[in-house]
Order: sequence, then structure tokens, then C-alpha cells
Amino acid sequence: MAPERQNLHAWQPAAQQQTLTQILQQLQQLQQVPAQLQQLQQQQTQMQQQQTHMQTQLQQVEGALMQRIADVDHNAHTRVINSQLNGPQQVGWVRNDAGQEPQQPPMTREALRTNMSGAAVNAVLGHYGLPVQGTVQQRRNRLLHHLGITV
Repeated sequence: MAPERQNLHAWQPAAQQQTLTQILQQLQQLQQVPAQLQQLQQQQTQMQQQQTHMQTQLQQVEGALMQRIADVDHNAHTRVINSQLNGPQQVGWVRNDAGQEPQQPPMTREALRTNMSGAAVNAVLGHYGLPVQGTVQQRRNRLLHHLGITV
């Protein structure tokens, strides 16, 4: 045999061995693909759940914001009307930060200014989160001011 052919034959088993090794490595990598796909699917599912949760939270925040805007609009409108009262009309109650009006029955401007008891004034001021310090008249004036009525 010619020396070149001998070298070629000697080279072939080593090259074949290297090729087989590469093929085995690629097969091992392919065997890991299902596990990797499963992991990706789990991550995708988690991301979808997180996205759904975030959308729900966003909708709740949006709903709360819309309600708060409606409350602010109501309060502004009520204060404008209250500021224009000049007779025996009933004063409109504004809403507190929770969107609720006080449980106090409607009263006229004059009744609020002169007849509302200290306990009733404190209850309404507390409902609005306003301070209850001072004389009864100071507390009445604080409430009137909060309702948009100049004292």
C-alpha cells in the first residue's frame, strides 16, 4: 500500500470517532429539548397568570379611580350649590374619601349654623376625617366651610 493510503486509513477511524462523538452530543442535546420546552411552557403559563392578575388589579384601580373622580365631581357640584343657598333650602352633604355621605339627616344652612349639637357636629366632622377640637361654634363653622358654605 502506498504511504498516503495508509495515512488515509489511519485518519478515517479517528475522524469517524470524532463524528460519532459529535452526533452523540447532538442527540443528548436533542433529548434535553422536551424538558426545556416544558420549562418554557411553565414560564409562559406563569407569565400569563401574572399578566391576568395585573390586568385584574389595573381594572380595580381604574374602577376606584373612576369612582373617586365621580365623588370629587359630586363634591364640587354640591359645594357650588351650597355656596349659593340663601334661604331655607337643605344643605347638600359631600362625600368622604370612602365615597359615603354622613348618616345625618338633611339640615338647612341656618340649622347647621345654630342648632346642630356638639355630638352631631363631631360625628359629621369625624365622618369627613376633620378635627373635632374647638368650641361647638368653631366646629360648626369648620363643617360649614367643608360643605362650601361661607361663614
